[in-house]
This record gives sequence, structure tokens and C-alpha cells, in this order.
Amino acid sequence: MTGRLHKESERKREQYLDRAAGTLQDGYSKDKIKDFVRYCWQGWRTKDLKHRKPQAQESYVRTAVDFPFSHNMLLRGESRRQLQFPDLFNISLPNEGPTPCWPMIMIMNNGKTNQFGRLQYMGIMRHQDPLLCTMSQAAFYLFYRWQIVGESPPRFRSRPEWYNFHFFKGSDREKPISYEIQLKWANEVYKAINLSTDKKTHAGRAQGSKQAELEGVEETRSAVLVNGIRMP
Repeated sequence: MTGRLHKESERKREQYLDRAAGTLQDGYSKDKIKDFVRYCWQGWRTKDLKHRKPQAQESYVRTAVDFPFSHNMLLRGESRRQLQFPDLFNISLPNEGPTPCWPMIMIMNNGKTNQFGRLQYMGIMRHQDPLLCTMSQAAFYLFYRWQIVGESPPRFRSRPEWYNFHFFKGSDREKPISYEIQLKWANEVYKAINLSTDKKTHAGRAQGSKQAELEGVEETRSAVLVNGIRMP
């Protein structure tokens, strides 16, 4: 194994491959996150004067929240595709500032790295900058679906009426978005804002953990974040 890794390292040197790939240098800044979200909202209009169909507009708004979900919750693409409405809830956190604090919490018990179905949580709070606020983008996405496109909002009278609805829906709300569609729209925005990454649908998860490390989060705590906040 050691010999194979050494040969691979030598191959990369001989071919002058980017040594920054896969290191702390391989990532993006907060400004790039803002560029990503901004493009999803308005950047494409400068290049496409033809009126986009509602499906394409919805795809941009969906991608504007898919990317922050990945970065701020350190989620794999699969975890986001499997997300359903009953997996989300909020709680009140006291003593978090002068205004009420209601973070959005996601239940995770069926991810790729959670093979034993342990109950895990990931959460986010509001950000003062709307372009960096995952909760704002989530709200805009749902507003677009329910108010602009005219999709019927869930009825919460009984669990069967809404438990099967996916947050990132596919052809209908009881089907998840496919990997191919998720990748297609992410790649379109990456290309438009000149953001290069090998991770594609995992880019936010990788960079989010790196950012935590750079900002001084302890290694053990960062590992917990990457794999989900597990509660007893």
C-alpha cells in the first residue's frame, strides 16, 4: 500500500498535477458562497434573456439552498436527497442573544456513514447576511414552490398526508431529486462563477469541515460535526 501511494505521488509530480487539490487550499471563501447563491438568484439572467420555464427557475432556487445545506450542515449529497419534511424541526435556544433563537434541526438516521441507524442531528441558525443564511434560502425555496409555482402546501392533519414529502423533490414531492439532476445544476453554477472542485455534490461538506478547522474548532469536535451531532 505504501509503495502504491508513493508511485501515485510521483505520478502527480511528473504530470504537474495541482498539489493544492485535496488540501486546505482546495476550497472556496465565503465570498464564493455568496457568488454561488447570487448567481442562482439573478446571475443567469444576464446570459439567458429567453424566458426560463418555471421548472428551470425552480431548479436555480433549489440549488441556492442545496449548496448552503451541504456547507453549513456538512451533508453529503445523498443525505440532502433523502431529506423529508418530518426530518426537520426547530427548538428554542435561550440565552443566545437579545432576540429569540430558533435553529432549524435536521434528523439524520439513515446516512451513508450511519450504518446502524443511530439518532443524529445537524442544525443551523440564521445568518445576518441573507446570501449566507441557509434558513433564508430554504424559506425562499418553499415560498417559490407554494406561492409562485402553485404547489399545494402540506396538510398536517395526519402523518400520512405529509410524511412522504421530500424537501428537495424530484418529479413530484413524494420522489427525491436524483443525483444526476442535483449534479447537473451544481455544475452549471460552479462553471458560471469559476469555482473548481473535485467533490461536486460533496463540496460543501468538505469545505465546511476545513473552515471549521481553520477557525479553531477542536479536531475531535470537528469530527463530530462531520459525522453528525449524535444525541443519546
